[in-house]
Amino acid sequence: MRLLRAELRKLLGNPMLTGFTVWIFPVGIGAFLLIGIVLGFLLETPGRAMALTSSGRWTSDATGIWRAVTSFPLNILGNLLPLAFMAVAFAGEYAWGTYRNVLPRAHRIAVLAAKTAALVLVLSASFLVTSILTPIGFAIMRSKVGLDYGPAVTGQALADFAVRYGQELLLGVLGLLVLAGFAALAAILTRSILGGLLAGFGLSVLEPMSFAGLILVSRLFDWPAVLELYRFTVSYNLDNARAWFLDGHAFQSPLVEISSPPQLGGSLLILIVWIAILLGASAWIFNRQDIGE
Repeated sequence: MRLLRAELRKLLGNPMLTGFTVWIFPVGIGAFLLIGIVLGFLLETPGRAMALTSSGRWTSDATGIWRAVTSFPLNILGNLLPLAFMAVAFAGEYAWGTYRNVLPRAHRIAVLAAKTAALVLVLSASFLVTSILTPIGFAIMRSKVGLDYGPAVTGQALADFAVRYGQELLLGVLGLLVLAGFAALAAILTRSILGGLLAGFGLSVLEPMSFAGLILVSRLFDWPAVLELYRFTVSYNLDNARAWFLDGHAFQSPLVEISSPPQLGGSLLILIVWIAILLGASAWIFNRQDIGE
């Protein structure tokens, strides 16, 4: 806990980094909603146009921020700022030389674990605040221009929403842990902020776009079975787990047909294996590095 508190203080003590990569989500959404509310009071037509950007359901709007970082193709752009935050946090330790002072007094694996946990906690807090602001703002905006905003708030609706939000929260945390694995591995291998950013972005974009490479290989070598490898990607399994949560059946990708898609437990297990491999490889390399180089 001491290491975790230290990492949280370090992250929150860097307002420039957190302001432009973390808190920009609630601040940006809050500014958009405030403008929409003001326009709704002053000019009905533009206010109504902004209100129509809502899904029309507070339950969907509240979980939208999580889907933006876990649902393909939204996650390609949605992951860029969280990944930048993570990459700078990991690689900055090399650039600023702080590892030389910290590591002799703490186990390297513990430091890496504490930093990963702190990064996920801070980003989750930002998304949580955003998910609270969004339905409140849209409720005010839509009521002003005479638009419905359902479902009605009842005990059953709140219970169903709590389950749904918990599912999106679980997928969001798993997605953030995968991003942390990409960022940690890139930063540890390159030992530079720029290298960590570029390598991390590359990994985060290549993973969801891997279907294109599989399709190319399948057509070049007349090997349709290779497309089945798509079932092991992070993006597919996030979408597949969400489909099981929402609809009770596997996700049918419009890009690649999977003959035997994983069950819910299988997709969650694949995501955990991805996290273990990425963070495990990062820890293994980090534990053998000469930080004094």
